[in-house]
Amino acid sequence: MKEHHFFIRKEESRICRGIRPWARGIVVAVLAMAVLASGCASNEAETAAGAGSQREIVNEGEESTPSAQTPAESTEETETETPEETQEDDWLDWETENEEPDHVHVYGDWTITEKATKWQAGTRERTCRECGHVEVRRIAAGHHEYDAESGICLEEGCQDGDPDFFTEEWFAEGILSGHPKAETAGELILPGSVGDDPVEGIGYGAFAGCANLRKVTILPGPEKLYMCAFEDCTGLTQMKLPNSVRAIDDSVFAGCTGLETLTFGKNIKTFGYNSFSCCTALTEITIPGSVIDITAGAFANCTSLSKVTLKSGSTHIDEYCFLNCTSLTSLQLPESITYIGLGAFSGCTALESIRMPSKLETLDSEAFAGCSALTSIQVPTGVELISYGVFRDCSALKEVSLPKTVESIEIEAFAGCSRLKEITIPSAVEYVDAEAFKGCRRLETIVYKGTEYEDVEALLEELP
Repeated sequence: MKEHHFFIRKEESRICRGIRPWARGIVVAVLAMAVLASGCASNEAETAAGAGSQREIVNEGEESTPSAQTPAESTEETETETPEETQEDDWLDWETENEEPDHVHVYGDWTITEKATKWQAGTRERTCRECGHVEVRRIAAGHHEYDAESGICLEEGCQDGDPDFFTEEWFAEGILSGHPKAETAGELILPGSVGDDPVEGIGYGAFAGCANLRKVTILPGPEKLYMCAFEDCTGLTQMKLPNSVRAIDDSVFAGCTGLETLTFGKNIKTFGYNSFSCCTALTEITIPGSVIDITAGAFANCTSLSKVTLKSGSTHIDEYCFLNCTSLTSLQLPESITYIGLGAFSGCTALESIRMPSKLETLDSEAFAGCSALTSIQVPTGVELISYGVFRDCSALKEVSLPKTVESIEIEAFAGCSRLKEITIPSAVEYVDAEAFKGCRRLETIVYKGTEYEDVEALLEELP
């Protein structure tokens, strides 16, 4: 554009030189007038000097004066105009064209043209591959220099995410539903905010099945991980959740067979169904006391889980919570636990000992069924019902202590406890099912402290 203007101005200069003899003739005639002679000479000198100055500016590639500017030049000057320093918008587009393009811009990568600092804003730009249009954006003060792989600011401790990186496809209404590079990336950093918008949660199935993903860092911000968010991420080896996360929905980490370490934030409140089921590489877990209800199947089939630490505060261990955790050898439950659900520890074949809390009220059916290494059990005062199959097939069980609060012993409660030799039935017991001790081949002594209940007495008569 500027070379073309330069050519026109050179032609104009030749025309001016061509008519200069005429100008000289006019000047000579005018010089006859004494009053105007000096004035005309001065004007001619100024005109010549102005022409020379214009040629010099054009030759150096500078823009011309407003009076000689063409409409095209005016448009170009408008394109390169920078915004005022008082501009408050951190994400202002500096348009480089005044007219709408006749195509959709296809941009290359962003280039940082001036780095932002904690006090001074910076700039970045990208160029359209089709037409050369340059889009310039301001980088807010705070050193928001975005990582090309994650779209997250590189400044340590900054949570800002690049709004252009997390488009509406990936982020909408506070929910991060994925990541542009999730399927191939080995490591990801997930933001706590995208531009000015906070990330409130990681969406349903957002990263499910991303088998190449080894490490995920979630920056503080999200409060909830929605259903199946990281399900079947088989390459994921570690996960540390920020303190902002309060809720983990159903099956969020289910099937993460490579997950070895898991750390919760201090504000976690709830787990969903099967939230960590089948995490077969997970070896130990500490559950904060802020988790009141450890939901059904939360750690089911975590076959390498050998140590579980429950902090005081939790009250419920729901059904099948630790089902088939075959490496778990011992368990100490906090005093705050009042409920152990259906099959909660069933199939924990390595469990040798368990300390039950004194405040326990409910020991549901099959809670410890199949715990074949368990040698002794002391049921705390407060439990009134020894439920169906609660200690069934605990084949190593030798000692059982029942509290005086027990009123009923249901079917198969101790069935298959083949090493049990002696048991004392408290006086408050009103009912003992006929098959409560089915298969207890070594049971030799039953001490019954009650006197009133015929069905209990009948049971004693039937036992060998």
